[in-house]
Amino acid sequence: MQQFQFEKLISNDSINKVFNLFHTSTNQVEIDNAIVDRHAPSSIGHFMVSKFTIEEFDFLWDEIKDTLTDYELVYCRVLKYNKGCGIQLHTDSYKQGQNDSDYSLIIQLNDPESYAGGHPSVNSQKFYLKPGDAVMYTYSEEHGVDIVRKGIRYVVNLRLKKVK
Repeated sequence: MQQFQFEKLISNDSINKVFNLFHTSTNQVEIDNAIVDRHAPSSIGHFMVSKFTIEEFDFLWDEIKDTLTDYELVYCRVLKYNKGCGIQLHTDSYKQGQNDSDYSLIIQLNDPESYAGGHPSVNSQKFYLKPGDAVMYTYSEEHGVDIVRKGIRYVVNLRLKKVK
Protein backbone atom coordinates (compact mmCIF):
# COMPACT_ATOMS: atom_id res chain seq x y z
CA MET A 1 0.00 0.00 0.00
CA GLN A 2 1.58 3.27 -1.11
CA GLN A 3 -1.11 5.84 -0.43
CA PHE A 4 -0.43 9.09 1.37
CA GLN A 5 -2.83 11.52 3.00
CA PHE A 6 -2.12 15.25 3.39
CA GLU A 7 -4.02 17.71 5.54
CA LYS A 8 -4.45 21.20 4.04
CA LEU A 9 -2.01 20.59 1.18
CA ILE A 10 -3.26 23.72 -0.62
CA SER A 11 -4.49 27.08 0.68
CA ASN A 12 -7.96 28.60 0.34
CA ASP A 13 -6.40 31.14 -2.04
CA SER A 14 -5.29 28.32 -4.38
CA ILE A 15 -8.70 26.68 -4.11
CA ASN A 16 -10.29 29.96 -5.22
CA LYS A 17 -7.79 30.27 -8.11
CA VAL A 18 -8.65 26.73 -9.28
CA PHE A 19 -12.38 27.50 -9.21
CA ASN A 20 -11.78 30.77 -11.10
CA LEU A 21 -9.71 28.96 -13.72
CA PHE A 22 -12.34 26.21 -13.98
CA HIS A 23 -15.20 28.66 -14.47
CA THR A 24 -13.48 31.12 -16.84
CA SER A 25 -11.41 28.88 -19.15
CA THR A 26 -12.31 28.37 -22.80
CA ASN A 27 -13.62 24.94 -23.73
CA GLN A 28 -10.71 24.13 -26.03
CA VAL A 29 -7.14 23.69 -24.80
CA GLU A 30 -3.90 22.46 -26.34
CA ILE A 31 -2.55 19.41 -24.48
CA ASP A 32 0.24 17.22 -25.86
CA ASN A 33 0.28 19.23 -29.10
CA ALA A 34 -3.40 18.58 -29.80
CA ILE A 35 -6.44 20.83 -29.43
CA VAL A 36 -8.99 19.02 -27.23
CA ASP A 37 -12.24 19.86 -25.49
CA ARG A 38 -11.36 20.94 -21.96
CA HIS A 39 -14.65 19.79 -20.40
CA ALA A 40 -15.89 16.31 -21.26
CA PRO A 41 -17.61 13.38 -19.58
CA SER A 42 -15.31 10.72 -18.19
CA SER A 43 -14.95 7.60 -20.28
CA ILE A 44 -14.62 5.34 -17.20
CA GLY A 45 -17.03 6.78 -14.66
CA HIS A 46 -19.98 9.03 -14.22
CA PHE A 47 -18.42 12.49 -13.73
CA MET A 48 -17.11 15.49 -15.69
CA VAL A 49 -13.38 15.85 -16.46
CA SER A 50 -11.83 19.26 -17.17
CA LYS A 51 -8.28 19.22 -18.55
CA PHE A 52 -5.67 21.88 -17.86
CA THR A 53 -2.09 22.47 -18.92
CA ILE A 54 0.78 22.24 -16.48
CA GLU A 55 1.39 25.96 -17.07
CA GLU A 56 -2.19 26.79 -16.05
CA PHE A 57 -1.60 24.94 -12.78
CA ASP A 58 1.88 26.43 -12.10
CA PHE A 59 0.51 28.38 -9.12
CA LEU A 60 -0.79 25.17 -7.54
CA TRP A 61 2.34 23.12 -8.21
CA ASP A 62 4.50 25.96 -6.81
CA GLU A 63 2.55 25.69 -3.56
CA ILE A 64 2.92 21.92 -3.14
CA LYS A 65 6.16 20.92 -4.89
CA ASP A 66 8.25 21.31 -1.72
CA THR A 67 6.01 18.74 -0.02
CA LEU A 68 6.23 16.41 -3.02
CA THR A 69 9.94 16.74 -3.77
CA ASP A 70 10.23 13.20 -5.15
CA TYR A 71 7.57 13.82 -7.82
CA GLU A 72 7.12 15.63 -11.11
CA LEU A 73 3.80 17.04 -12.36
CA VAL A 74 2.64 15.34 -15.58
CA TYR A 75 -1.10 16.01 -16.06
CA CYS A 76 -3.74 18.31 -14.49
CA ARG A 77 -7.52 17.94 -14.25
CA VAL A 78 -10.54 19.08 -12.27
CA LEU A 79 -13.20 16.43 -11.65
CA LYS A 80 -16.83 17.42 -11.07
CA TYR A 81 -19.23 14.91 -9.53
CA ASN A 82 -22.90 15.99 -9.78
CA LYS A 83 -25.71 14.31 -7.85
CA GLY A 84 -25.84 10.68 -8.98
CA CYS A 85 -22.20 10.66 -10.10
CA GLY A 86 -19.35 8.51 -8.81
CA ILE A 87 -16.87 5.94 -10.02
CA GLN A 88 -16.76 2.23 -9.29
CA LEU A 89 -13.70 0.66 -7.74
CA HIS A 90 -10.97 0.29 -10.37
CA THR A 91 -7.25 0.58 -10.99
CA ASP A 92 -5.91 3.23 -13.32
CA SER A 93 -4.42 2.61 -16.72
CA TYR A 94 -2.06 4.67 -18.80
CA LYS A 95 -3.68 6.89 -21.42
CA GLN A 96 -2.32 9.37 -23.93
CA GLY A 97 -0.73 12.26 -22.06
CA GLN A 98 -0.55 10.27 -18.84
CA ASN A 99 1.89 7.52 -19.82
CA ASP A 100 4.75 9.09 -17.91
CA SER A 101 2.87 9.22 -14.61
CA ASP A 102 2.42 6.59 -11.93
CA TYR A 103 0.69 8.40 -9.03
CA SER A 104 -2.66 10.12 -8.74
CA LEU A 105 -3.10 13.02 -6.28
CA ILE A 106 -6.69 13.98 -5.42
CA ILE A 107 -7.13 17.38 -3.73
CA GLN A 108 -10.54 18.24 -2.28
CA LEU A 109 -11.80 21.66 -3.42
CA ASN A 110 -15.23 22.23 -1.90
CA ASP A 111 -16.60 21.76 1.60
CA PRO A 112 -17.98 18.24 2.09
CA GLU A 113 -20.93 19.83 3.92
CA SER A 114 -22.09 21.13 0.50
CA TYR A 115 -22.76 17.61 -0.81
CA ALA A 116 -23.64 14.14 0.50
CA GLY A 117 -21.83 10.93 -0.43
CA GLY A 118 -18.94 11.24 -2.87
CA HIS A 119 -16.28 9.90 -0.51
CA PRO A 120 -13.14 8.57 -2.16
CA SER A 121 -11.70 5.20 -1.16
CA VAL A 122 -8.35 3.57 -1.80
CA ASN A 123 -7.76 -0.12 -1.03
CA SER A 124 -11.06 -0.28 0.90
CA GLN A 125 -10.09 2.72 3.09
CA LYS A 126 -12.61 5.56 2.87
CA PHE A 127 -11.29 9.14 3.09
CA TYR A 128 -13.13 12.16 4.48
CA LEU A 129 -11.34 15.13 2.96
CA LYS A 130 -11.80 18.80 3.83
CA PRO A 131 -11.02 21.61 1.37
CA GLY A 132 -7.29 21.56 0.62
CA ASP A 133 -6.79 18.00 1.95
CA ALA A 134 -5.43 15.36 -0.40
CA VAL A 135 -4.85 11.66 -0.90
CA MET A 136 -2.24 10.18 -3.23
CA TYR A 137 -1.98 6.60 -4.50
CA THR A 138 -0.34 4.54 -7.23
CA TYR A 139 -2.19 3.47 -10.35
CA SER A 140 -2.12 -0.15 -9.20
CA GLU A 141 -4.20 0.56 -6.08
CA GLU A 142 -7.93 -0.05 -6.25
CA HIS A 143 -9.86 3.19 -5.77
CA GLY A 144 -13.24 4.75 -6.43
CA VAL A 145 -15.73 7.42 -5.36
CA ASP A 146 -19.12 6.79 -3.71
CA ILE A 147 -22.17 8.12 -5.53
CA VAL A 148 -22.89 11.78 -4.71
CA ARG A 149 -26.41 11.79 -3.22
CA LYS A 150 -26.91 15.59 -3.19
CA GLY A 151 -24.94 18.65 -4.22
CA ILE A 152 -21.72 18.70 -6.26
CA ARG A 153 -18.21 17.50 -5.35
CA TYR A 154 -15.13 19.14 -6.97
CA VAL A 155 -11.56 17.85 -6.79
CA VAL A 156 -8.24 18.48 -8.48
CA ASN A 157 -6.62 15.36 -9.93
CA LEU A 158 -2.90 15.69 -10.57
CA ARG A 159 -1.02 12.88 -12.26
CA LEU A 160 2.54 12.62 -10.93
CA LYS A 161 5.69 10.72 -11.77
CA LYS A 162 8.08 9.58 -9.06
CA VAL A 163 11.55 10.89 -9.97
CA LYS A 164 13.63 9.99 -6.89
